[in-house]
Amino acid sequence: MRFKKLIALVLTAIMLLGVTPLGVLSADVEKVSADNRYTVHQNKYAGKYDLWEGIFTYSSTMGTDRDAVYYYSDGYFETPPDVYNEHLSTMSLALAMSAFNATATEFDLSLYNKYANSFRNAKQLLSDIGFEDKNIRVNDSFTRQPTDDSIGVIMGAKELSVDGYILLPVIVRGGGYESEWASNVTLGESGEAKGFSESASKVISELEKFILSDLSLDVEKALQDGRVKFLVCGYSRAAAVANITAKRLTDKYGKENSIYAYCFEAPRGGADSAVINEAHTYNGQYLNIHNIINSCDLVTYVAPEKMGFIRYGVDRFIPDMKDDTCSAKREKMTSQLALINDSIVFSDTFSLATLNYLGFALGTSGIFMPLQNVEVTASEWLAEFMNDLTKWTTNGENAEACRDFYVSNKSFCGEEYVTVEKALQTFTKLLFGMENSEAFADAMMHRVKALTENKMLIADFYMSVVGSWEKLEYPKQKQYLDTIWNILTNEQQYEDGASVPGITDFVSEKESVELKNSTYTLFAFLFSFVNKDNTTAAIENITSTQVHLATLLYNAGNILQCHYPEICMAWLRADDSHYEKNDELRYEDAAVLLDVDNVVIPAKIEASGEKTAEGISISLVPLMNGNDGEEKKILNSGLSLYYQIYENGQLLKEWSLYQTPITLDNKEGAEYSIKAFAAHFGTKTDVFEITQEQMIIAEDESSSTIIIISSVIIAVLALGVGGVIYFKKKEKNNA
Repeated sequence: MRFKKLIALVLTAIMLLGVTPLGVLSADVEKVSADNRYTVHQNKYAGKYDLWEGIFTYSSTMGTDRDAVYYYSDGYFETPPDVYNEHLSTMSLALAMSAFNATATEFDLSLYNKYANSFRNAKQLLSDIGFEDKNIRVNDSFTRQPTDDSIGVIMGAKELSVDGYILLPVIVRGGGYESEWASNVTLGESGEAKGFSESASKVISELEKFILSDLSLDVEKALQDGRVKFLVCGYSRAAAVANITAKRLTDKYGKENSIYAYCFEAPRGGADSAVINEAHTYNGQYLNIHNIINSCDLVTYVAPEKMGFIRYGVDRFIPDMKDDTCSAKREKMTSQLALINDSIVFSDTFSLATLNYLGFALGTSGIFMPLQNVEVTASEWLAEFMNDLTKWTTNGENAEACRDFYVSNKSFCGEEYVTVEKALQTFTKLLFGMENSEAFADAMMHRVKALTENKMLIADFYMSVVGSWEKLEYPKQKQYLDTIWNILTNEQQYEDGASVPGITDFVSEKESVELKNSTYTLFAFLFSFVNKDNTTAAIENITSTQVHLATLLYNAGNILQCHYPEICMAWLRADDSHYEKNDELRYEDAAVLLDVDNVVIPAKIEASGEKTAEGISISLVPLMNGNDGEEKKILNSGLSLYYQIYENGQLLKEWSLYQTPITLDNKEGAEYSIKAFAAHFGTKTDVFEITQEQMIIAEDESSSTIIIISSVIIAVLALGVGGVIYFKKKEKNNA
């Protein structure tokens, strides 16, 4: 996992664009029982609104879900959307982090795919702050394996205690999205960055369907009356998508309704000439869109400004060492970071370095040679790095030339291969989307190690490639590219007899051809960059022999760390007065939240049906037993229901998330059954089957048929419920 991200980092830096889908390493957690995830403070926010304190769950990069503290109040939305609200900002980041794909559990793996319940953390958080389950929707892409053009989004609707408004959050998935990486590197020929823009269009489409869906609130009427407050948020890739989405919502609904947008560590994806002035800087529109940017985060520098891309709204920068206020704020930030994850030692200062090829080849030194007594802030170096990267490797000084080169140029090596854009799409799909991507990354790691351990090859590359790549004739260039390809693809044998397959062993024949062409393009691109980096100014002038590439690799750990969401969260909490006394609430153990003994689960699932013009509409409702034994509906529980449909004993629909009533055809003589179970806190309930004798049959007075309209599924095991519901059409006997 770490190596995959390191490869992603290098590809990002060298190949112009990328968004690291990192989660969080760990979090501050409290010993809170699963049925008591939040408390309501006696002191009112702004003197009149409830202030909720609770915990939210998010997926970490260590392969587990972790928890952290949030504070929520409806009163946040009393502030106009164009006024930055530090409390709403922190809460929005909590929502964005909760929308990373949840870590797969044994329950998830028992479903038809491990992604079916990946939205659970975000749904739980929305449930905890007052959204009823029936008013929460996730799109299909949030329950399926990501593709190179998918996007996950979760939405909700609830009445605010602010002047009768409806709150409608739109939270975009920003982590664990695998093959969607390919969309990140897709710029397109003109306009907004194609990958981000097309994803924003899909989010808008899902939102329009949500507004018209079967909710307990009339959102469409509220929109017409100007009583809706949207909250759009996302992290990293999702922030770029949220940024464009918020801009479009502002254009469409912003005159009557309110659009709040908080975008964290957002790449640039906008390119609307109407909001860019002649100096190619933002002209002050869309003040309701707040971009929280860490200038030490490489992701925020892409897509490159030099290609004409912008962020809509207001960029609000996290302090760095250049900021006079940094010292005081930094102390608060590090204190909060220790509460979130005390294993992170934050650093935003880089040590410049050079690559010592000859010394390494001769065995007299390591490959990196830090420049003594030369340190720069990460933000200073990153700005210079991205400027030189786009200028040197695209052969263009203006935005149009740079972008055209990235999207259209295929002639890196003297003959046609693929564009840089296509090469990056191929690599990112394989690296993050293939089923055995970890093995692929491991094979790549061994090949890179083989390259660096071959000292004669390193010396040859230094003498013939690094210093003079662009002067080489194509046949000679191809010889070096062939050498690299052979090292990457040949099986390696080790002294202990173990072998590691080549990278083409993990792909199809067609993918192997695409991978080869992409490899040639990317390495030619890399050598072109290194050649320029090698021939710049003297070492005294900072931009010295291979300072960029060496500095990138030497500081890789810090560069990756600066994109961790917990770093951003720590800065936000340092500015949020709700967290001033958080050291008194030191959270100790997250595992208790996944302890099934503490999980409140339903005792029953009720099914009811009614005849419609389309057929039979079936509704599933989870029930639980109250203290008095009375059955009560579970509303704000964070539960998710899943179902299968059978027709005449044959599987008709595989396990799917239940969100709206199920419509079954009212076929003559057809017998349907529906298996159902509930999921809560990542725990799957057992699936039960009801016999024919257990059915409840009611007569439909409006037609000559009998419809079985209801069945109550009763669980007998402590951990769960589920059942099979039968619906059968019969001719009515008038005798």
